Amino acid sequence: MTDRSKPHHELIEEIAFLKQGIREFEETKQEFILARKTLRENETQYRLLADKMTDVVWIQDLNLRTVYVSPSIEKMLGFTPEERVLQGVGEQLTPASLSAVYDTLARELALEEQGDANPDRTITIEVEYYHKDGSTRWGENIISGIRNDRGELTGIHGVTRDIADRKRVEGEL
Repeated sequence: MTDRSKPHHELIEEIAFLKQGIREFEETKQEFILARKTLRENETQYRLLADKMTDVVWIQDLNLRTVYVSPSIEKMLGFTPEERVLQGVGEQLTPASLSAVYDTLARELALEEQGDANPDRTITIEVEYYHKDGSTRWGENIISGIRNDRGELTGIHGVTRDIADRKRVEGEL
């Protein structure tokens, strides 16, 4: 049977079905447009926060390789985010601070292995970073774990605040 030979009621049903499909497509299209607009607005807000804040936000894997660092790294230490992610942790920290970081990581990983550590815990550690100009800067780091869906530790997240002025005042006292 050709379309021209279909009964009238079948053609009406097909047209109604096609109209419903068009309506659903238009609704989905509008939802997509709204989601894209919201995503752009959120990205703009994120960029504003990331570009204006003075604290440095970062993510490292469990080998202490930096996988993300906020643009504020440039204000604090002179490195662009792109330069920073290429540096090993030994290029970022003074030897004493690197040793303290490794000791802290070993302690925290031992707690993870025991299985009785609070997965939401944070630690605070002060470390001395190398600045791009060759000098050093002190930073206070507040660090927490990043976990997968099974609760396993997969990386670390931190916020670093420049405490050079505080350290200077402490030294003077």
